[in-house]
Amino acid sequence: MKLIRQDYMKPNFEELDNMIKYIDELYDLSLQNRLTYKELDMLLSFQDNDGSFKLVDSYSIESDCRIYYCDYPTQVITAIIINELLKNNVLISQKRLNLALERCIYKSLCGHGYDYYIYQKKIYNIFIDANVLEFIKKPICTNKKFISVFNKLKGESYYVRPISKFNRSNQ
Repeated sequence: MKLIRQDYMKPNFEELDNMIKYIDELYDLSLQNRLTYKELDMLLSFQDNDGSFKLVDSYSIESDCRIYYCDYPTQVITAIIINELLKNNVLISQKRLNLALERCIYKSLCGHGYDYYIYQKKIYNIFIDANVLEFIKKPICTNKKFISVFNKLKGESYYVRPISKFNRSNQ
């Protein structure tokens, strides 16, 4: 599958949902050390000029759609990049990395409406599984805001989850 940024005025929600599932599959492959260089290169080439990996070409969409089709893919793909950076499997410029990190935290990882904190917990744990707490200690992580967000959240008991693997589909 290929990621294709869609016109926000004419979204194909079935295709968008399939791309979200594909991004989730790539995330799982990265955690299992099975992501290919071709897949990783495809993700890196999908980065937009603003640092995001949004699936639509504008943020001028409904808030819940913006979270799901702009923020979520940006955060999950950035988590993949972090995981791969720690394994020395990827080269990314400091500028592109910082842009991606900045897009991830522009709302402190928060969702929209009643899902505000549920989404934050979900994304936090996606980053945790991608070894973000190790990443923020490395010299490559120079984004002070990104470091601050994760240092703040890691101390809050709300974000501690049970030992079993976090289920992204329902939390």
